[in-house]
Amino acid sequence: MNIQLKTLELQNFKGVPALRVEFSAGVTTIYGANGTGKSTIYDALLWLFFGKDSAGNAKFTVKPVGVSGVTPTVTAVCLVDGAPRKLSKVLRERWAKPRGSTETQYMGDTVDYFIDDVPRKESEYKRILSEYIPEERFSLLMGVHRFAQELPWRQRRAILAELCGLPDDETLLYGAPQFAPLRKAMHGTTVEAYQIACAAERKGVAHTLDSLPIRMDECRRSVQALETTDFAAARHEQEQLSAQCRELRAALAKLEGDALLTEARAAHKAIWAEQRALEAENTAHRQAQAAKDPRAQAQTEMQQAEQARRTLEAELASLGQSVEAGEKRLAAYDAQMEALEQETFSPAVCPTCGQGLPPEQLAAAQARWQTARQTRRETLCRDRAFLQGEVERARMEYARKTDERAGKLEQSAACAARLAACPAADAITDLPDYPTRKCALDLQAAEVLDRIHALESGQENERDRLQRALSAHEARLAVCAQTLAQEKRLHDAHARLAQLAAERDTCAARLGALDDSLALCEAFSRYKVQFLTHAVNARFRLAQFRLFREQLNGGIAECCEVVVDGVPYEDLNHAMQVNAGLDIIRTLSAHFGVSVPVVVDNAESITQLETAGLQAVRLVVSAPDTVLRVEQE
Repeated sequence: MNIQLKTLELQNFKGVPALRVEFSAGVTTIYGANGTGKSTIYDALLWLFFGKDSAGNAKFTVKPVGVSGVTPTVTAVCLVDGAPRKLSKVLRERWAKPRGSTETQYMGDTVDYFIDDVPRKESEYKRILSEYIPEERFSLLMGVHRFAQELPWRQRRAILAELCGLPDDETLLYGAPQFAPLRKAMHGTTVEAYQIACAAERKGVAHTLDSLPIRMDECRRSVQALETTDFAAARHEQEQLSAQCRELRAALAKLEGDALLTEARAAHKAIWAEQRALEAENTAHRQAQAAKDPRAQAQTEMQQAEQARRTLEAELASLGQSVEAGEKRLAAYDAQMEALEQETFSPAVCPTCGQGLPPEQLAAAQARWQTARQTRRETLCRDRAFLQGEVERARMEYARKTDERAGKLEQSAACAARLAACPAADAITDLPDYPTRKCALDLQAAEVLDRIHALESGQENERDRLQRALSAHEARLAVCAQTLAQEKRLHDAHARLAQLAAERDTCAARLGALDDSLALCEAFSRYKVQFLTHAVNARFRLAQFRLFREQLNGGIAECCEVVVDGVPYEDLNHAMQVNAGLDIIRTLSAHFGVSVPVVVDNAESITQLETAGLQAVRLVVSAPDTVLRVEQE
């Protein structure tokens, strides 16, 4: 489709009150000084087609500034594939009387659309124009800077791919056997997606590989700290404490039913029997020695006499104390009897009013006093008579014991004389292990007695003692359990260390494989760079395209930059930028099969404009032309 601009008329559009411009099929040059309306022509043309100005703004001032009541109008006659089409767009002010008001007020603007002088709705107007050529494509072919400077690079790249029929990654891979491993590893994705996935995975693997030495060092330090613990000693102590705790719990259970006291008494009885048996055994041993000693009989008799004498002396001492105590009590009875005889009756008085008792009550009180004194006298006499008899019997027993003691002294002296007359013999000794066995049994008996006394005096104290001992043992058991729990931590640390070492080897292998895959992706990217760059640049005469950029890390990133002889589009002078844009538009017009007018602003700086085959409108700044001047070529 070929769209050619024939005429353009402006009325009250921006700063132009009225203007008509005729265009040739080739190049039309419009001269004018600054402010004469050259850019307004470009704005009017774009407003007519798209409702925007040359800067791409949809909201801009269409009406002349400071002038009211005017109707901006833009009309263009175009040849669409040779057929004339008249397009018109009129901006009208809306005035109305609000309810309750007598004055007409400005209510905003409205736009009227015409095609071949036939009114059209806005949607219909835009639809018809889009059937000629879509807005984006129209603006792409009309503005020389639109493709190279304003369009995002990804859109430029997509248009070039459509223009040149660039193959996708899969097609390129099938045409290059050296990249067969890459095609197999991609699993249907693109090379870029696969490369991004590999790079992301490599970052994670590298991070893991960098962190593994630190984690392994932590495990090693944990192992070294735990290996110093003596777990065998802790296990042995745990077994001993467990046995002791069982014994203490059994003792507490027995204590509840007096079984512990019964058991202690039985133990004491058994120890006492062992002591008696040991004494009997030792006595028999000594008697066996004494049977061979002629002095044994005399010595035995003397010991018995001495023992009897000591017993009699103790009994005499006790009897003497009894007699002395009895005499003191007799003296006390005599003092009480004397005090009783000296007592007299004292008349009583009424405890309420303090007056003396009547005669009959006084006689009764005196009779009662006499009876009570007689009863006390009889009791004292009876008790003193009984005590007197006891004291007499003690004196008689004391005299008898004194005589008996004298006899024992004579017997002991006779035995000593006989013993002195007997020849000396070997000393009688105890059993060889008698002292040791006797001491052990005595200690056991003392411990059992202490237990019995403790149990008899109060089972609660014994229960507290057992409970405290059990709590202490359980606390030590908890410490042992904590220590033995460290043994599992040690085993886990060894296993974790081995796991981290295996993970390190796996990560290192995977990192190498990812590096190989990324290198293959970069090699394919360079191959793709050469292929695509040649395919694209072959379609243009002046403009060239840089489709890939070398990164600092050696990788290749996609881009789409316009260059001329290696110079980026932004760094070109204005003339070269325009000619490169015209070259791009010419190629795109041929590809799309559409030709539209091209507007070149600031064309005065361009000595030679490459417009072959295109309808171009040159806007030239010319200071002498204070009124717009149009030339056609």
